[in-house]
Amino acid sequence: MQGSKLKEEILMLLKEDEMFRYAVLGLLGYDVILKRLEEHDKKFIEILHRLEEHDKNFAKIFERLEEHDKKFIEILKRLDRHDENFVKIFERLEEHDKKFDAMLEEIKRIWIGITRLREEVGRLSRKYGFVLEDIAITKLPILLAREGIIIDRADIKARHPIIVDKEEVEVDIYVEGKVNGKTVKIIGEVKGRIDQNDVIRFYNKFKNYDAIKFMFGHTIRPNAEIKARELGIKLYATYN
Repeated sequence: MQGSKLKEEILMLLKEDEMFRYAVLGLLGYDVILKRLEEHDKKFIEILHRLEEHDKNFAKIFERLEEHDKKFIEILKRLDRHDENFVKIFERLEEHDKKFDAMLEEIKRIWIGITRLREEVGRLSRKYGFVLEDIAITKLPILLAREGIIIDRADIKARHPIIVDKEEVEVDIYVEGKVNGKTVKIIGEVKGRIDQNDVIRFYNKFKNYDAIKFMFGHTIRPNAEIKARELGIKLYATYN
């Protein structure tokens, strides 16, 4: 009975008396273990505090990531709007390309018409030139005879090559005639309308060729008459 009572008292002391409990544990070698556990508890609490700080930092990081996600989503939305605008621009460009192609076709048709018109004008011009040359050839013997220059109409050559400054040059009219029994060369140019610049150009082209020079035209500008007298070139018109 005494043993049982002693056990009860010891158990009660262990339960209620901390000093007694530590004393018993010390005797049993557990005091060192308890101290080390207390140190581990402190370190564990410290780790928990540091983990809480990390959790706060991670929370801030996630908040910033959410902000970046929102901004990225906004950027994607703006890109979608830009894509829509680009699609509209490309559609308008395609429409403009079609209009431009149609315009090119129209320009091509107009150019073909202009080319044909030029060819027709060229043919008419050449035909008119030939007619004017025929008139000049017909009237030239009479016109020259008035100035004492005798030629035979049969000797007149149209678009005839001559040598000027060692080069072959074509002249509209070439013929040889007589002046007081002396043989002379006669060259001339035929134009629908003769002005001062035509006279100067004709003179410069044939100034080194020894011949009587004339120009024959449908109309003659007054400045051409003045310049022709200065340069010694005879001018004849269809109405002479």
